[in-house]
Amino acid sequence: MARFPRCFSPLLRGAFFLLTVVAANAQVMLQVAPSELPTLNDMPACVPVAQSGYRGGECVLKIDRQNPTSPPALIVPPNTTVYVEIVNTRWNETVLFSVATTHTTPPDIAAAALKGAISPLQSLVLAQKTVVGYEAALVKPATIADEQKAIADTLTDIQKDIRRGAAALTCLAAYQSLQADYSCSQGKLLTPQTFDSEKQAAINLANYGAARPLPLVELKDLDTKVGNFLASCLANAAKEPADKKDEAERNCRSDADLYVSNQAKLNGAVGDIQKAQAALLVSVQALTAWPGTPPVVAYKFTSSPLNNMVVTVSGQEVVNKTSSPIASVTINCQATHWVVSAGILFSNLKFHTFTNSPVIVNGQPVLDPTGKTLTRVTRSDTSPAVAAPELLVSYRISPLSRFGWENKCPNGCSFLLTGGIGANLTSKTADFDTGISFQIGGVLITPTVHFGRDVRLSNGVTVGQELGPSPPSPLPTENHWVRKFGIGLSYTLPTP
Repeated sequence: MARFPRCFSPLLRGAFFLLTVVAANAQVMLQVAPSELPTLNDMPACVPVAQSGYRGGECVLKIDRQNPTSPPALIVPPNTTVYVEIVNTRWNETVLFSVATTHTTPPDIAAAALKGAISPLQSLVLAQKTVVGYEAALVKPATIADEQKAIADTLTDIQKDIRRGAAALTCLAAYQSLQADYSCSQGKLLTPQTFDSEKQAAINLANYGAARPLPLVELKDLDTKVGNFLASCLANAAKEPADKKDEAERNCRSDADLYVSNQAKLNGAVGDIQKAQAALLVSVQALTAWPGTPPVVAYKFTSSPLNNMVVTVSGQEVVNKTSSPIASVTINCQATHWVVSAGILFSNLKFHTFTNSPVIVNGQPVLDPTGKTLTRVTRSDTSPAVAAPELLVSYRISPLSRFGWENKCPNGCSFLLTGGIGANLTSKTADFDTGISFQIGGVLITPTVHFGRDVRLSNGVTVGQELGPSPPSPLPTENHWVRKFGIGLSYTLPTP
């Protein structure tokens, strides 16, 4: 058996480890057992932005089936479990969950920092009159025509009851009330309290329409009469006088054509009605055998790193199998601990400048014996120090950022460890800052320890010291790093 070179072994082990990690981090979709549903009431509600996640790493999103609304996209950290709970479900509707997963590229924090330096039942609605064209036959007083009309009226009445049962089942499938004219009320949806009575009424109407007896015996006898009519009529026509015989035979054939045509329509109508009655019985059996959807249905979805999910929730009616969209839930696992922001910082660091000023006494400069003006070292202070632009890189402190009040903030609140660099507008130097930030949505408020440079006199020169008429220029100074208190205001930058 061939062997791989020994140098490949670490690579193979690494590949195997990577595949194991990917398999372990695959998306998870599981149905919540009925016994677990009460525990969802104690979970925090999912919010659109939860960069730090939730206590226990899970949240619940409730969707009311009676008033379904798709929530905004959820931003959560990886390995967060999102429970999608459908309440006030429809008794006759199966709640279906499907999930589509897309893989995203990892966020490039360094690049961001550098950049910122209806249904088959409807077919049961038959024509109001299946049998047509009787009027031509009825103008002639004939026993067959009268019997055909009577059967047609009976079939039309049965069809009316079938349509009523089908309409009731259609309204029930759409969760709408059945009105007195057997139309569906789109403005009045059923509720869990009114559904049972509407369901029973629909079953009763469907059973009644399906159980209506058809005049099959009468129709069979009439088939025989129609089949024998032409021969009997022609025999009678042969007895007519010679001048009326041809006309009598033509009338016989015309009447026979009409009776046979009407009889075919009646037999076709009976076949359609039998199919419609059978379909009603199948629908009633399906509705009766269905145990009913529980009032609350929930699934849980566990995210994995760099994978986003779109959960589509729909309802499928148990009788006509019509699907209706309920909601779409998007779960983005793009939350990261790192935040890059830019803004401005104010610090109590003072910028010192030192000059040689003339010594003034009683409003007059003081002169030495040679007539030259004596000088004294003075200091000027400029404050506060302003650093702009200020670039901050922060790391979110998740344990301190998962409380309920933080997730209820607009777009989320959290605490972060922050460090940054800014351009001091006064000293024209680069200063540094570090501190703990509080993020509200996309804004960071950062109390910082500001590290800036302080200009100080050197070589023994002090403020107020008189240096005579010929002081050194410029005065000897040196820079010292000092720590001061500052407040930074910044806004988050998008991470590529």
